Amino acid sequence: MPHWLRKSLFIAITVLTLGTITPPPYLHSNESEAKSPSDAEVSQKEKTSDEVHILSDLEDHISSDTDIMMLPWHEVAAGTDSEELVEKWIDYTVYHADSQTINKFGTRIKSKIEDEYRELILPKLEETLADISQEADEELLRNLYITNDPSDGLGEKIFHVYDMRNGEDLYRFHVRRDHPPQQGYWFNFHYHTANDNFETHHELGTIYWDKNTPPNWMS
Repeated sequence: MPHWLRKSLFIAITVLTLGTITPPPYLHSNESEAKSPSDAEVSQKEKTSDEVHILSDLEDHISSDTDIMMLPWHEVAAGTDSEELVEKWIDYTVYHADSQTINKFGTRIKSKIEDEYRELILPKLEETLADISQEADEELLRNLYITNDPSDGLGEKIFHVYDMRNGEDLYRFHVRRDHPPQQGYWFNFHYHTANDNFETHHELGTIYWDKNTPPNWMS
């Protein structure tokens, strides 16, 4: 509204009502200082647009990472520089190791022990896989695969890490059911290495189940 018109209306309202009615504030405010509704709407739209772009970029990043995890390891390795290979192998293998472990639990066991598994076992599993990557040379690391067929029923196998070039297992990650007298049932997570023909149990940790017999794996 033009300044002269606002001023005229301000005076007219004051005179005609003998000052009993106060003119609205916008009639005597400085237009340059006031922010019109259209400006506020534009500002909100710009803010919303920025938030949408940020969320979109984040979703694209997550989607891209997930897509990579779904590829066979040899394809991921082929597109990875030597400097990034170790980190990429750890990320890729931990992702699939965790997936195989949860798959092995099945719905019934998962619902009861998943939180403890993520707190106690998964960090040790990540640490062990990181150690494995440090021990392998680049050629082996590009051919170091993880299985995706955990055993069901009463079988111990979670996953194995093997050399794709010859199909030989190098590490075997298992979970055993222990039942010490008067102590209920425990799940013992451990792994074996080819260095001693898979004889030694290298413990990752244990989780208590219950006094009652746990259900079969993958049930």
